[in-house]
Amino acid sequence: MGASRPGCFGMVSIDRVPFENRWRLATAGAMDLAMAYSVAVRSAVGEAFGEALDDMEVEFWQRAGLEQVAIARAFGFPLRNAREVAEAFTTISILFQGPQLGVARVLDSGDSAVIALDACPALVRARKFRMDVKRVCMGCRAYSRAAVEALNPAYTLAHEKSMCMGDPLCEIAISPLRRRRAGRGPGTERAR
Repeated sequence: MGASRPGCFGMVSIDRVPFENRWRLATAGAMDLAMAYSVAVRSAVGEAFGEALDDMEVEFWQRAGLEQVAIARAFGFPLRNAREVAEAFTTISILFQGPQLGVARVLDSGDSAVIALDACPALVRARKFRMDVKRVCMGCRAYSRAAVEALNPAYTLAHEKSMCMGDPLCEIAISPLRRRRAGRGPGTERAR
């Protein structure tokens, strides 16, 4: 574990928490803060401001997604095609959300890629705080789209399946922006 650092209160220090657990605990704590804040604000102001609160949360998650590009640049992640964007997006999302984010696979075909997720820490945290899981889905979509479009503005993304909407896993399609806007290609979001 390296040299021991003195704790704030004598014998207790960060070294008592195994290194491999620190990241999991830190990301869970950060996610708990975001969820607890949302619950507290909604409780304080009531649902009369529901739409304004939804807009605020979307903006919050969009801004979080935009941070991905700074990480990708700092570590020199390649971002030339859909597969590279998908790999960077999933890697940085794991950094932000913790090792509990379960990336089952990343498949690519031509200039598109599909990410399959089989575990979502945001959904787990939302259930812990008894939140409406559809709000988690709204935040996730805002975060994901902002992240992918910041990583490479030539690409966009669409959620084809979402655990927070009752699907057994999440499937996120990344494809060229021009193709998505024209309504062609994988990933056209289904209405629910």
